[in-house]
Amino acid sequence: MVTENEIRAQISPWEKGRLILDCVRSDLFDTEDAALSALFGTLSRQKKARLRSIVLVVQVFDGSLATPERLSVARIERLASALRAGWEDLLSDALRTSRSDTLNGQWAALEPVITEALNPQSGDAAPNTRNAPRRSIKFAQGLQIRRELTRSGWILRFSGPEAKVPGLMDDVMETIERVFGSTH
Repeated sequence: MVTENEIRAQISPWEKGRLILDCVRSDLFDTEDAALSALFGTLSRQKKARLRSIVLVVQVFDGSLATPERLSVARIERLASALRAGWEDLLSDALRTSRSDTLNGQWAALEPVITEALNPQSGDAAPNTRNAPRRSIKFAQGLQIRRELTRSGWILRFSGPEAKVPGLMDDVMETIERVFGSTH
C-alpha cells in the first residue's frame, strides 16, 4: 500500500518517518525496525538507516516545526546527527525561543546549534557531559542567554521578557568593559 501511494504521489521523508511512528504507536508493529522492514522492505541498508534518522527527528520535533514535510533529507540528517550527539535540549530550546512560525525562520534558529554540534571546537564536550562548556543560562526572571557559533566567532543571544528591559545591554556592555578593559 505504501509503495502504491508513493507511485501516485511522492511521500516526503517527514511523512515516511511519521508513518513508521504512527504504525508503532498504533501497535501495528512492535518496533520501528519491524515497521521499517514491513513497509519499506525493499530499500537498501543505507536508505533504511536514513529512514531511522528521519524517525528520530520526527519523534523529537513532530508538532514543533512549521511545514516539516518541506525539510530536505540533508537537513533532517543534520538534525538527526545533532540529536545523536546529545544536543536535543539546546535544539529544542533554540526552536522554542525563535518564536518563528515559518520553517525558514525555525531553521535559522536551529542552524547555529546544529553547526556547533557537528563541528565542535577542539576540546568542547557535548552538552550534559563532563567538561562541557556553558552554552545556555536561564534566569528566574525569564531571561535566557545562549551562546551561538557563527562564521566569525561567537554571539550571545538574549531572549525572554527580560531581554526587552531598557538598559540590559548597557549593563552587559559595562560588565564586559570592566572585565576586559576599556577600548576608548
